[in-house]
Amino acid sequence: MIRFLMIDSQQTCFNLICQALKDQGYTSQGKLLDDINSFEKALNLQWDAIIFNNAYDFDYKKALEIMENKGKLIPLILLSEQDIQSPEILEAYQLGVYVVSSPTHYHFLTLNLYRASVYTKLVRRETQLSIELDQLQQHTQTLVDTTEHAVAIFQDGVHVSVNEQYAK
Repeated sequence: MIRFLMIDSQQTCFNLICQALKDQGYTSQGKLLDDINSFEKALNLQWDAIIFNNAYDFDYKKALEIMENKGKLIPLILLSEQDIQSPEILEAYQLGVYVVSSPTHYHFLTLNLYRASVYTKLVRRETQLSIELDQLQQHTQTLVDTTEHAVAIFQDGVHVSVNEQYAK
């Protein structure tokens, strides 16, 4: 399932992207919006990618800024017909755009959307595993500190932690 948020002032492109995803065998759930207030509210939900084409009251730079301020690590796909080697596209990549894609090449756009979705899911999983590892390390340290037996923790052959009984 690819969950994407699309910022565009017209329904047509959104519908074509949804149909292209379906035609290529992807299941998707998308939401279309076109103003900054709706965008800020929608960021509270979980998205795999954001597609930016056109908005009434903000541009992709503002979208990136809002995402950064909210701590959202969601790939932003910018739709543009500009030459990939243009200074504007280079600036977009430098500002943090995940990929620039043509709004008329739906096969490439859906592949980029799929790639962004996979990336987002991997980042989420890595974050979850990191949290679980931290919790396990804290739990292990608590056990070492509270046991009455001599205990030491080794990592790569080096003492990482010992309790008072082991130190004696």
